[in-house]
Amino acid sequence: MTRNMILGAALLAVGAASAAVIDYSFDGTANDTGPAWQEFDNGAGTPVQDITNGTIANGGSSGSGFNTVDGVDLSSYSSFTVQIDVESASLEQGLNGSFFGITTGPDANGTDGSALYNNAGKVGAPAIGVQIGSGRGGSNIDLAFDMVGGNGSFTEISAAPTQDSMNDGFTLFMTLTDNGASDVGITVTSTGLSTNINYSGTLGVTYAAFAGDVTGNVSSQGGSIDLANYSIIPEPATLGLVALFGGGIMFIRRRFML
Repeated sequence: MTRNMILGAALLAVGAASAAVIDYSFDGTANDTGPAWQEFDNGAGTPVQDITNGTIANGGSSGSGFNTVDGVDLSSYSSFTVQIDVESASLEQGLNGSFFGITTGPDANGTDGSALYNNAGKVGAPAIGVQIGSGRGGSNIDLAFDMVGGNGSFTEISAAPTQDSMNDGFTLFMTLTDNGASDVGITVTSTGLSTNINYSGTLGVTYAAFAGDVTGNVSSQGGSIDLANYSIIPEPATLGLVALFGGGIMFIRRRFML
């Protein structure tokens, strides 16, 4: 085996440590990773959603969205990042807004509307995510957090972005980290918005409360969304792995230089 082949194998091993466990492109092709996605709606009004092109459109009391048919177990990882690429969004004010995040547990995969996160926190399972355009907070961006179902809390994490910037598309990143304490760490950032998110804090619950059974969830009650991609990328003890393979690379380099 040549030096380049060994170095390449080591780098591939490091890269594989951070491979996405969910990667869904909403383009109607079979090029996705992880559990399949499904449509859901609350049965009110005329909800519209099409998973083949990632579009959600609702008005009035209608609400709909997409979630994974199964959860993924991320409890063996030290953290994970949810990345949501939005092609465009037009979010009507005065309604419940749009939710971009995760739900957890055995009740997170409903298609009857129970998985719809709204401004009353009435999701059927624990949830954490970014809520944009809700009637309760105007057009500001909130961190929506519901651990018990029906008692959601909302923390403003960004001022209102312009509608033009939402129309042009944006990307949201949400990372949950096991910091070894009862408070799981969370960071939320964005790119592409006129006022980008840059938030960090804790949730007051353990990492295990979320990580064992994670379901992807994007939904809206009011306005429209065009999704491009949804990914969950776990991070195992990556620093240790990098150090391990980094040390191996240095050893290999020294060996081939002898």
